Amino acid sequence: MISALPGPAVDQHALTAPDPAVRLTAYRRASGFLVRSGERAEVSVQAVPALLELVRDPGVVDKDATMMLLCDIAVGQQVDCLEDPPDWPARRREVARKQRLSVADLEREAEQRERARGTAHLAERLEMLGLEDQDLNRELERAGVRAYDQVRAGMPTFVELLRSPNPLYRLYAAYLVAFFPEDRDTTAPALAELLGKDEAAPGITATASVAAGMIGMRGDRRLIDALERHLAGDDQIERWGAAIGLSALLHDPDADVLVLVDECCFDGPSEIAYFPFLDGELHDVAVCFYLRARPRAPAARSLLLRRLAEPSLVEHSLRLVVLALEEFFPQVRTVPPPYALLSEEQRQVCRSFARHRVLDTVPTARNQLARHGLPATQPALEEWIAADRLWG
Repeated sequence: MISALPGPAVDQHALTAPDPAVRLTAYRRASGFLVRSGERAEVSVQAVPALLELVRDPGVVDKDATMMLLCDIAVGQQVDCLEDPPDWPARRREVARKQRLSVADLEREAEQRERARGTAHLAERLEMLGLEDQDLNRELERAGVRAYDQVRAGMPTFVELLRSPNPLYRLYAAYLVAFFPEDRDTTAPALAELLGKDEAAPGITATASVAAGMIGMRGDRRLIDALERHLAGDDQIERWGAAIGLSALLHDPDADVLVLVDECCFDGPSEIAYFPFLDGELHDVAVCFYLRARPRAPAARSLLLRRLAEPSLVEHSLRLVVLALEEFFPQVRTVPPPYALLSEEQRQVCRSFARHRVLDTVPTARNQLARHGLPATQPALEEWIAADRLWG
């Protein structure tokens, strides 16, 4: 029987109720109570041992839902781990360091960080900073690391479930272990074994492929061999997932792999079944992995430039705008550089933005261009380009 879970919103009896609808409602309530806007508190940490009991108990169903909840407790916002994998040892050291500081020290450090960001809107930023509770922020950071480590204690069980006869348990176990790269010595062989099998649902293979890319060391031959067999799979989702995983593991991703990642970024479905990452948004996962792979993949630049020349750019504009800015304008600026000093590739990107009127069709693109110091309105962009007589 499950141990007592903390908090009035977590109903331990409902989580194991005979009625599936009751269990689903209980898990939703528990998720909303234990993880709020990606933040975890001490109550989240306290809930983990009891939830691990559910996963270990052979008589309990809904282990998939329990693992999903445990993953939320461990990492909060999964997109943060996909875009920029955390350095967990460094986080633990930072949490320990902050525990030794006074609140005044924490406030002083926070102000120094804001000033280091530059003078733009500094007064407003400092005013907002004064409304924050730095002691609470410290405790939330500490709880986040403690929650992660508490969930990590269940790794032997999760690895065992990677070999479960239940496909949903294999699926969510692969999803969960993806966020624990420190345990790759035990999870990598199990994922390679899972990828050596043919799953009925391509989303399971894609999930395991992404997990392999997240936990594997670059050049891991065992995982690379396991993924390469799926590049020629019958299902497109299977091929895309394998390419995403390989883009992280190969020292120099080749054109065949990058073309598949590019296809997934811009031609992939909005949502696929049996793929827990980002609520099934495989193409958004592909974007995250593309951003991580691009420093090792020179061919990615030419693929992006070809996409920028396509009339259908507007359909995928924000995704493509983000990728193009990160690739060709990696520096964060406050004012536009002289257009004449841009490289020809950078000029090509700017002309494409203007030609497709991205700033008019996708308002959120304005924030992206402004962040990189480029003109953030259509007239300003065209005027900036025309000033060098290269527009048109």
